[in-house]
Amino acid sequence: MGAKKLEGICLPAFGYCQQLRMVCGLVHISEEYLPTASVSALRATVQGSETRISRLLFKLTVEISMMMHVLAAGLEIDDSQLDDLR
Repeated sequence: MGAKKLEGICLPAFGYCQQLRMVCGLVHISEEYLPTASVSALRATVQGSETRISRLLFKLTVEISMMMHVLAAGLEIDDSQLDDLR
């Protein structure tokens, strides 16, 4: 396996996500390793991704909830039967 250099930091040649986690871990350990602009850019990228994923998860939850209501209504399942399944 090779290695990649990122501003003097040697990153093992495994997936991008692991490399990003490693860089974020270094940022949390000490912000002195990276310039302030790099730290701000990383934080903004992570925050943007987090916000997008949160919104998509909420939309998916709403869609699944609607589907389950339609299914329960179509099968005429009452609340006591649902409670037994839980």
